[in-house]
Amino acid sequence: MEIELADQKVLLDDKNVLNASVLEKYRLAGQIAQTGLVFVQTLVHENEEAERSVGEICRLGDAFLRRATGNAFKKQNVKERGIALPVQIEKTNFVSGVAPEEEDSFQGGRLNEGDIVKITLGVHIDGYTAQASHTTVVRSRESDLSAPNGPQPLTGTNADAVCAAYIASEAVICLLGLCLNPNAPLAAASTGSVNGRMIRQLVEKIAATFRVKVCPGSRVRRVRRFLAGQNDLVQEADYKGVDWIQEKEEQRTMARLRHSSPDGEEPSNEVAIAEDDFQVEAGEAWLVDIRMAGTQGKQGIIRFKDYYDDSGTVARAAVYSRDYGVQYGLKLSASRSLLSKSAAITSVYPFKLSYVAETPSELASSRLGLSELVHHHIFVPHSIKTAEFVPLELFANTTNPTSKEIRQATQRVDIAREMSTVVLASGEQTTSGFPEVVRLTGGNRSAPAPWVHSAYEITDATIRELLDMRSNKKVHGIGFQDLQPSKINMTEAIAPIVVDNTMEVD
Repeated sequence: MEIELADQKVLLDDKNVLNASVLEKYRLAGQIAQTGLVFVQTLVHENEEAERSVGEICRLGDAFLRRATGNAFKKQNVKERGIALPVQIEKTNFVSGVAPEEEDSFQGGRLNEGDIVKITLGVHIDGYTAQASHTTVVRSRESDLSAPNGPQPLTGTNADAVCAAYIASEAVICLLGLCLNPNAPLAAASTGSVNGRMIRQLVEKIAATFRVKVCPGSRVRRVRRFLAGQNDLVQEADYKGVDWIQEKEEQRTMARLRHSSPDGEEPSNEVAIAEDDFQVEAGEAWLVDIRMAGTQGKQGIIRFKDYYDDSGTVARAAVYSRDYGVQYGLKLSASRSLLSKSAAITSVYPFKLSYVAETPSELASSRLGLSELVHHHIFVPHSIKTAEFVPLELFANTTNPTSKEIRQATQRVDIAREMSTVVLASGEQTTSGFPEVVRLTGGNRSAPAPWVHSAYEITDATIRELLDMRSNKKVHGIGFQDLQPSKINMTEAIAPIVVDNTMEVD
């Protein structure tokens, strides 16, 4: 879709100046996302008694966010507001796309004792987006009570991955905050600026400390109005971000293998990545999305694959994005109707068919039109993916391994994820007059560190100094403000959602 240069300037420049109105919209989106995250976490942890499926919890979360955003900014006549990322709940080695519709055969699997579970969602107000993801651990009350020494934390490689994702996310947020005061008396601020190479090195150093691997799909990127990395279809001008892309990570891993020393040590000097050559600036909003794979200290390659359901077929996608760069004259009226509804309701954000269909008959009609839209690449499905790990020793010991050898060596690998959205506000943009890192999502109230225990810990002085920034505002002159979730009465919150769903079926 072509956009005039003048319109591009308004969309990318004028509408992204961090003023009081923009910050207010970011804050409201963040508060709703925070509250939704707490709501879904509560459903997950109370699920032992309720016995809801993962799909049912996702749908309850979506309904909660729709109600919350529907009542937001009405007086200010903001028409575009809603879900920026459908609620997804991915257990263990699932990495994306698990947001089942009611009629889908795959409902996300059962949540079992000790599973690490990623909860992901997003909200936008007038295109200003707050996204969140948090990893929690499923605990059984019965097993906790029956344990001889009382409840025990999760341990092992999954605990290492959870710790690494959580600590890396917190450290990166603090590092981003240093752009608000380049003269802060911290070792990480010695360069006078924050750039992409510093971000990548920090995340990978923390992964190495916990003997885990940064998972492809991780990213630390600037977000702007309507451009929050909610899908990979939009080619952004003046993009800033550090991305761990599957193909490039495989190339980096194999390059390290080729250049490693005879005793197996990796080369100390990494090749600079051109895309990391940018600087973080005050007045920007950033998404910090870190995924870690529990690889038990082994080197190797992380790959994603489609999930096959019990029938042996690829599980049907529930989330879709529109590719505005594709134009096609649709033949079916159901396809044209679905395209029109999705444009009016979901804008540029990922969506589910249930967002644009109010009744089962409308949903059936939407399904009919969906196939033509997907076939011609106007709608792009967010496939359900799982992660697997191929040990590097396979390639070190075999010159050219066969497909069968790769399959036999491939192992399932569980993934932990933490995602937060932050705004870097200068002193001129805050009510306090001090520069602040305004955390829209995440933090101790809405995304507390799960109860896990790793055998490893951070010993690097620079990283420890970064993690201590929040408690030393007077020393470095940078404030940290976490948006808090609204209080929720779960019974009152669920009741109207259940009633609405019943009315739709009727």
